[in-house]
Amino acid sequence: MNAADAYVMSSAWEGMPMVLLEAHASGLPVVATDVGGNREVVIDGVTGFLVPPKDPEALAQAMLRLIELPEEKRQRMREAARQHILANFSLDRVVDQWEALYRELSAKKGIVL
Repeated sequence: MNAADAYVMSSAWEGMPMVLLEAHASGLPVVATDVGGNREVVIDGVTGFLVPPKDPEALAQAMLRLIELPEEKRQRMREAARQHILANFSLDRVVDQWEALYRELSAKKGIVL
């Protein structure tokens, strides 16, 4: 991914797409279909572009839109993508979320951790 300028995903369905997390962590802006967990990873217009699924014209237009952006805007998009992943999907952040969930569920059962 380090040699790429962007990442494109044209899935008709997804769960939580690890490859989009990896692309953004590598600083790649993404063009992806708006399915499954893609919206959690790609912030439309900020870290990449989301398009309707099964719409090749929309996908092509978003790809063109991305490559036609001035370098300064693409660089801001790359930085925003990486920061979004660090803030929301880093190991530390995920561990914090799991700990919070365990504490919440334990409290509901009257268990103090």
